[in-house]
Amino acid sequence: MASGERSDPDAKPAADALMPVGTWVRLEIPGQPVIVGFTYVDPQAGFSAQGWKVEGASLDQSSRVIVRLPMPGVPWRPLSPDETAPLGLESPPTWVAEFYGPQPPSGSLWGAWREHPKLKGRFLPDHPDDLQVFVHDGGPRITRNPAEAVWVSVTGADGEVFRGRVLNQPHNLRSVRQGSEIRFVVADGAEFPVMVTDKYLRERGAWVIHPCRKCGFSELFDAPSDLMRAVFPNVPAGAQMSMFTAFCPLCGGVQGVKAKADAAGGEGVPPVAPPSNRPWWKFW
Repeated sequence: MASGERSDPDAKPAADALMPVGTWVRLEIPGQPVIVGFTYVDPQAGFSAQGWKVEGASLDQSSRVIVRLPMPGVPWRPLSPDETAPLGLESPPTWVAEFYGPQPPSGSLWGAWREHPKLKGRFLPDHPDDLQVFVHDGGPRITRNPAEAVWVSVTGADGEVFRGRVLNQPHNLRSVRQGSEIRFVVADGAEFPVMVTDKYLRERGAWVIHPCRKCGFSELFDAPSDLMRAVFPNVPAGAQMSMFTAFCPLCGGVQGVKAKADAAGGEGVPPVAPPSNRPWWKFW
């Protein structure tokens, strides 16, 4: 909507229309006064709108109203700058960053991930942002704690990497707890999507991960550099390897990991021999 264009006061998007984050909206809750609120993401409570009741041509700022979103069936529409300016509404309000931290890009449609082909069909019917995800402290080379499936409420997506908030407390994990913000991907061979770390995502593009020979799992729980240090603890710092193997964190099978330059037939990175002249491809 252009900055000088006034939104249609009678416009009411369909009940299932996706609402943008970081936008002033008008909510018409049946049986309640009309509310004007700013949409944001509360790290604990999720997608919300905060504002005031409409009183004539102004807002009743004697008490603030917080609404948890989405509200199926409730008519709403975004407000244009021509509507927010006379009300003295700043965008975004200073309280958003102060109390709720970093936010998705303004205008991002909340819930767009529900139709993502990687996630479609995985959500609970009554909680359309909630699904199960494998979370972990790392793979079998890093920790003895097995992965656990927990419920996660999705809060965003960057391509095929999704963000979410853990809803229940894992039983035995140390690095993940109820309320943790995580990233996850959908991997071949896994019943549920799998948590990934920022470090793993930074390194992932440089490697070809061959699926597990037993279950077909196509990702790793650990960043390749962490796995190499665990498998070859005596390799000099800064040394690089072009190929190694790892135990599958889901079934215990074997996964091959190969540097992309080497896999493409380029020079790659020469493998560093582990101590005691033991071949890199054997487990010990």
